[in-house]
Amino acid sequence: MKYYRIKTITEADYGCEGTPENQKTQVAVLLEGSHGSEKWKNQDDSYLYENGIGENDIVSVSEEGVLEKRFCFRSVSKEDIDKVIHIEQVCFPPNEACSAKQMKERVENAAEFFQLLVDVKNETIAGFINGVCTMEDKFKDEFFTDISTHNVGGKNVMICGVDVLPQYEGRGLAGLMMNGYKARMKRMGKEKLVLTNLHRLTHFYEKMGFKDLGIADSSWGGEEWHEMEFYIK
Repeated sequence: MKYYRIKTITEADYGCEGTPENQKTQVAVLLEGSHGSEKWKNQDDSYLYENGIGENDIVSVSEEGVLEKRFCFRSVSKEDIDKVIHIEQVCFPPNEACSAKQMKERVENAAEFFQLLVDVKNETIAGFINGVCTMEDKFKDEFFTDISTHNVGGKNVMICGVDVLPQYEGRGLAGLMMNGYKARMKRMGKEKLVLTNLHRLTHFYEKMGFKDLGIADSSWGGEEWHEMEFYIK
């Protein structure tokens, strides 16, 4: 099943004639794919309202062209601490996963930059992106370990983790999650996202619009990492 993020919702354009008689008011929904492709779908405004479907939600499209809400985004809360610690341990090997202490500190001190992807059918956290803010341009391992490096007024966001639970992989959710994260950071006035990844994932993040800067100044987990950046426009 293919998923899309709702990028915008605007009034449907019927030209000078207006809404056809006996037809419900419709809106135009701009759907964004995991790699940035876009397409428009008209939907009844009342249907979206009744089903709680709004901008930035992730939806599927039925054969009849009807949108169904599948996932939504929200900021992390202290009640989620144990869950996100568990997800981090599932998604990364022990040498790469951030510790329970590091995850807890990010939840408590940088919740605005810790966005969860929630499966709306069972209210389960399917994944998340978390990071810290800084005025610095380059990634350093202290962003993982020292929460005092977080400066909420910083122009750049250092992404500390992109996590998707195994049972949700292969659906393009990481890309959609990143698109939602980019949109949120743009609204917050941030300028750039920076992350590190293993060489085998470089193309994965390039498809999300990140530029590979080569080998990073990072030895996290005893691995060799690439540093990648994305300028928010």
